[in-house]
Amino acid sequence: MSSDSGKSWMSSNNGLVNMNITSHASGQTPQDSTGQIILAGTYGDGLYASTDNGQNWMPKNQSLSALQINAMEVAGGLLYMGTHQGIIRSCD
Repeated sequence: MSSDSGKSWMSSNNGLVNMNITSHASGQTPQDSTGQIILAGTYGDGLYASTDNGQNWMPKNQSLSALQINAMEVAGGLLYMGTHQGIIRSCD
């Protein structure tokens, strides 16, 4: 994480169990159209989300059987993830 346009960097891993981040995406939170969410996909530990600019991360793996996330995209209010089990779509 950088707060000075990349002149210096600091870790932002609070809540992440798996540091093997394979993909990321960002967009608006479904509950609040003014809120931003950052999503991080891991290799083997599923999906994590941050609503405070990456300060803290929470797992978001409810009903998610594919925990190896290779790619992510937010489009039209939906989250699409490419996994080892194919493409998964979530709207919440």
